[in-house]
Amino acid sequence: MRYLLDLRYRDDLSLDNIKSIAERLNTNTAITKLDLKNTNLNIKSVRVLSEALKTNKGLVELNIEGNNIGVEGIVFLSEALKINTTLTSIILYDNNIGDNGVKLLTDALKENQTLANLLLGGNDIGDEGARSLAEMLKVNTFVERLHLVEGNIGYKGAKELVDALKVNTTLKTLQIGLNNVGYEGVKALVDLLKVNTTLTTLDLDTSTIDDNAVKLLADALKINRSLERLYFGDNLFGNEGARSLADALKVNTTLLRLDVRYNNIDLKEYGPLQNRIQVNNINKERMKELRFLCADKLKRPIIVEEIRYNMCDDLYKKYFAPNNLNETIHITKW
Repeated sequence: MRYLLDLRYRDDLSLDNIKSIAERLNTNTAITKLDLKNTNLNIKSVRVLSEALKTNKGLVELNIEGNNIGVEGIVFLSEALKINTTLTSIILYDNNIGDNGVKLLTDALKENQTLANLLLGGNDIGDEGARSLAEMLKVNTFVERLHLVEGNIGYKGAKELVDALKVNTTLKTLQIGLNNVGYEGVKALVDLLKVNTTLTTLDLDTSTIDDNAVKLLADALKINRSLERLYFGDNLFGNEGARSLADALKVNTTLLRLDVRYNNIDLKEYGPLQNRIQVNNINKERMKELRFLCADKLKRPIIVEEIRYNMCDDLYKKYFAPNNLNETIHITKW
């Protein structure tokens, strides 16, 4: 039996500590995740770690969030990514890499064929960094998740990403909240949703989206058939935007999760939204027909936002008939 190891550190790590970790990476292929978040890595430590990544054959996830490695640290990591063939996720939040660091990373990812999740939030990459990512997305066919929250990206950067995603057919998750994309950026994303068939998750939290922008998004949802999760909490829209979304969900049958928390929506407007999302979840799970629950397996005390598993026809009729759609049931899988 092979054991898989996740290593996590939370104290400051010295160069000697990193050398010891690197030695383990060179000899132990059972280590699959390495978490070095907020461990105060210096440039020498990043260099040692990067050298280990060039030969390691087991690590799939690396988290070096909050270490302020800067562009100099990215130089070493980028060279490792050109060679590494096992890493699928790298978390680089809050590392002060800027647009120059992103350029180095994206050049490496034009060669890398394994990295699927690139998390770059909080790095002030700006429109230039977004442009570099867009150029990478036009040729890279492996990255599936791109996290760019709080990256100081404006309309121009958002437009570059949108144009790239009209060509790219592999990215599934785009997280671009807490940026400055503005109304024009939302319009560009709306145009994307009308033609893109691979994006399943879009995060626009805290993006100053008002009722007019929501109306555009709602119109796109009437056409889009791939998006399953849409997050735009903490924005500026209210009841009018909520009604636009509810109207769109009368047509859209694929959206399974909609997050509109911390907007100016009256409680009564949530009902239609919740009902339509619930219907989509039920229909999707019923269509799979992989597994059914019996009546004695239904648990009702917990209210949640999603229905996750299939249910027998009699349960559907009893608990999810149209006149009962104001209630959400928690289904537990056995």
